[in-house]
Amino acid sequence: AQGVARALIDEFEQAGVEHAMAYAAIGSPQTVAARLQALIDLTQADEVILTAQVFDHAARLRTFEIVADIRGGTAA
Repeated sequence: AQGVARALIDEFEQAGVEHAMAYAAIGSPQTVAARLQALIDLTQADEVILTAQVFDHAARLRTFEIVADIRGGTAA
C-alpha cells in the first residue's frame, strides 16, 4: 500500500510528508508520551505547541485532553 501511495505523489511531496511526520506523535498515550519526551529532549524545548488535524471537534478536544493528562497539565 505504501508503494501505491508513493506512486501518487512526487518526490518533493513525499519529502514534505516525511518532514512533517518526523515530528508527529501518533499512537497510544504511552507511545505519544515517549515521542513527545524524545522531541523535547532533542530540541531542548521549554514549551510545546500542539495541533491536531481531526475533523470531529469532540475527538480533537479529546486528543488535547489525552496529551494534557500525559504531560500532567490541564487542557485549555
